[in-house]
Amino acid sequence: MGTAERLKAAATCVSHLIVVCISYVSASCVYISYRVATFDPDMRLIIAVLYSVLTPLLNPFIYSLRNKELQDALKRAFCRYSAASHTFRKTVPSISS
Repeated sequence: MGTAERLKAAATCVSHLIVVCISYVSASCVYISYRVATFDPDMRLIIAVLYSVLTPLLNPFIYSLRNKELQDALKRAFCRYSAASHTFRKTVPSISS
């Protein structure tokens, strides 16, 4: 197996592991929070929302970032933005005493 194939496999595994970890850690915290009497109910609610909303929300972003066309579009957008900010900085005179 070559280096390119290993990197592609690692990228696939990492994206899956991120989603699984967010899901399982949040679910475990909610489960444990019901066992601990002193756990703040507001924190329990935040973790439950994290579990039920964040994972499905992140799935399209994680899996679409593996798309080559989207990666190229993001690179072009960020390169254009950073180039514009660098030219703006060069044209603004500095105030020195």
